[in-house]
Amino acid sequence: VKAINEALRQLLAEDERVLLIGQGVTSPWYVGNTTVGLLDEFGPERVIDTPVSENGITGVAVGAALAGMRSVVVHPR
Repeated sequence: VKAINEALRQLLAEDERVLLIGQGVTSPWYVGNTTVGLLDEFGPERVIDTPVSENGITGVAVGAALAGMRSVVVHPR
């Protein structure tokens, strides 16, 4: 869990184009504490909580990629 959190933190810190997108990413307990502190550190513009819609989340990530962004997508199970 700590390694995933640190890897996400490094990606977001090193490249302003990186976005974290997915259901529950702003609620640390929802995705196993892997996103603790990321919303506070990088803001809601880069850590984006979404509704339940895997197709919608993936579509947002594809659109962001077409615009030059780099998305990390979370599909919790």
